[in-house]
Amino acid sequence: REELEEKLAGYRKKQNGFKTAFQVKNSRHKMLKDMERNLEGYSRSVKEFLHACDNSAELSKGIHGALAQLIEVEKKFETAIEMSLGSALQNIVTDREEDAKKAIEFLKSRKLGRATFLPISAVKGRSIDQNTLDRIRNSEGFCGIASDLVKCEDKYRQIVMNLLGRVIVVDNIDSAIKMTRRHAYSFRIVTLDGDIFNVGGSITGGSREGRNISLLSRSREIQELEEQIHKIIQEESLLEKEINELIRKVEVINEKIAHMEEEYKNSELTLIRDESHLSQIDDNISKYIARMDML
Repeated sequence: REELEEKLAGYRKKQNGFKTAFQVKNSRHKMLKDMERNLEGYSRSVKEFLHACDNSAELSKGIHGALAQLIEVEKKFETAIEMSLGSALQNIVTDREEDAKKAIEFLKSRKLGRATFLPISAVKGRSIDQNTLDRIRNSEGFCGIASDLVKCEDKYRQIVMNLLGRVIVVDNIDSAIKMTRRHAYSFRIVTLDGDIFNVGGSITGGSREGRNISLLSRSREIQELEEQIHKIIQEESLLEKEINELIRKVEVINEKIAHMEEEYKNSELTLIRDESHLSQIDDNISKYIARMDML
């Protein structure tokens, strides 16, 4: 029983850990979902327009959403892609130029400010020529073409190619310097830390401390948290079954112990009775011996 109760205590400690982890992750998931729902991080014009689209089927016709909502990026490359796209993450993707026109008229009529629109019918992709690409791929620190590191539906591929098709991602700033010199600053290069080497020679970089949760990482983290929460729930459910099984075993052992204690008490009573009986017999023997001696 002691061994099982010690094991049960360990399981309950583990269960409390699951509950704590669930509360922490669920709380952050709720916060991020609220931020996503409220479109925090977007400019006022984009936020107001997208909210209006949620409430109007007519206005939302032909509107796909902000670019940040339509693409996925592996965590390793988030900073590089985010820095490369910059404000373009908030550009609104539409079916046609006419849908962009309708959206612009909406912003003007309500004095909500300006926004950039990306019509699928008009935006065409850009890329680096194959010969240059073959040389780049063999360069030190090469991670990939930025557009290849972005996941999206096929209908958005030309837009992604337009914005990132001529952007190279490298591992660090030293690799970027070597590559820009070798290729005469003919295309944009961005490091995993987000330092950007622009066409023409200008360099953008520096500290990223104090940044809010990025638009790209938010969607990815929400998905990761949902997977982690689901896993915690499953593991806690399995642990709960093991705890219930241990409790059942302890109850069975407790019943056995109670039965043995009852038998022990009965045996003690029998012992007391028999000792009393034995004492009486000893007394009788003593009396008979004394009588025999007298006779």
